[in-house]
Amino acid sequence: MGLKMKSLKTGENKNCRAAKPARKLPSQALCMFAAIMTILIVLPLLFSCAPAAQERSFLINDSGKSVALSPGDVFKVTLESNQTTGYSWKLSENMDQDIVIMASSVYEVQKSSKDMVGAGGTETFSFKAQAQGKTSILLEYVRPWEEGVAPELTFTLNIEVK
Repeated sequence: MGLKMKSLKTGENKNCRAAKPARKLPSQALCMFAAIMTILIVLPLLFSCAPAAQERSFLINDSGKSVALSPGDVFKVTLESNQTTGYSWKLSENMDQDIVIMASSVYEVQKSSKDMVGAGGTETFSFKAQAQGKTSILLEYVRPWEEGVAPELTFTLNIEVK
């Protein structure tokens, strides 16, 4: 089937064929494409809106406080320390490790006095709530070789994992 068209430049008649219609996608393929595109667009938006787990931090003035946590929550306790004096913070064995575990302990010299002999710093303990229950964290500032001597300082945090 052809059509006759008149050229605008020369004015002569030419035979033209109609363009083939565009090939149609089967409806299943079109639905699958739409579903995939929706997932690719919506999923990143959902995850970007999810609240990030906040890591809580505690200092010496938080000693004695009670804290409510959820399983999986991570928190830190940062305490001033000077290991050059022989003192360091020691975790008491009374903490229920089925409820809370200590993940790490790091001592850092103050940045402003790194080159100074005898400079103090901080000890940071990282903990993770494991399971529901109640326990206490007790940290004692002691010289490990001195037995029967009361700690110089103590830090207590009462934990309830709900």
